[in-house]
Amino acid sequence: MENERKIVKMAQNDPEAFGLIYDEYYTKIFKYIYYRVGNKDVAEDLTSETFFQALKNLWRYKFMMRPFASWLYKIAMTQIALYYREAKKYCALSLEECPDIIHTSLIAGEMQTSMDSEADGKKIVALLKELKIHEQDAIILKYFEEKSMEEIASILHVKINTVKSHLHRGLKKLQIKLQEKPNLVSYESSYRKQVQGNGSDSQRRSISIQ
Repeated sequence: MENERKIVKMAQNDPEAFGLIYDEYYTKIFKYIYYRVGNKDVAEDLTSETFFQALKNLWRYKFMMRPFASWLYKIAMTQIALYYREAKKYCALSLEECPDIIHTSLIAGEMQTSMDSEADGKKIVALLKELKIHEQDAIILKYFEEKSMEEIASILHVKINTVKSHLHRGLKKLQIKLQEKPNLVSYESSYRKQVQGNGSDSQRRSISIQ
């Protein structure tokens, strides 16, 4: 936390030092966005826009309000929300360009689903798209990003008990959906058609950061 504070303070006083923030958080933010949008190119664009917004609004950030990582994830969530508003609908995720997901384990409560195979990986990540946004966020941050309950609560700006509730309900829904759709397939081709013609970067840059 102290190192984070030092890096942010340097960047607030000297924009050229923002590269330290970029190096520290790029991979984490990119992975989170990728799991939410399911497309490598789109994730790269939204990650770039997230850091653009962070740099532009860095002067607004205050340490006493929330941890910097939580503030940065909030910007990423805003970019994702606008992206989906433009794309109009969700779609399933293809794992062809993200093999690391295949080896991730999603294990909690009564749900113990392994992602050791590509088929299982596609199925679980595709089904995530059918959950509520806060349930997706909680599951991704906990089991893909390996965040603690405290970190997730800070990022989502909710209480720890609320995070636990989101996880419990989300995992229970996933368990049911896995049983209902054993032969689920990915619809990457439909996704690519849907995301064509999205708004320009200038539209995303108009979002204000709270």
